[in-house]
Amino acid sequence: MQGRKPYLDEIGVGRRDTEVVLEWLEYLSGTFGAGGAQHVLEYYRRLGWITEDVRLELMEHMRGLSLEELNNKKYDEPGTLEGTLSTFSGTPFGVHARSLDYIAEIAGENLEEHIHTRRMAETRSSEELSARSPGLEAEMDV
Repeated sequence: MQGRKPYLDEIGVGRRDTEVVLEWLEYLSGTFGAGGAQHVLEYYRRLGWITEDVRLELMEHMRGLSLEELNNKKYDEPGTLEGTLSTFSGTPFGVHARSLDYIAEIAGENLEEHIHTRRMAETRSSEELSARSPGLEAEMDV
């Protein structure tokens, strides 16, 4: 997920991959309903989070879910997140941040590690800019 898109261009065939895919689809359909989950997958494709092939494969998996799993819509409930993504809990982006976490897991990526690395880089850049700013301020006074 290091800046490359799509973030998920294939779904592995391992048992853990299948478990995560089904958990994610249950989450999407439980949050948005069956039709809404289909629209959300299209939205993620347009964002570049998943490829068209992945979207179609996910749709096939969704067809295997029970009616109870598909029609347990609870979109009005704010998404609850843990770890690095917890700052998005209760926000409109919360449900999508959780999806991004599922996408990272299916892709074999560690989203928290990427976020931590990004924050460290931003902090370093800010510190470097602050260290240089006295010189910049002197130039601006001229």
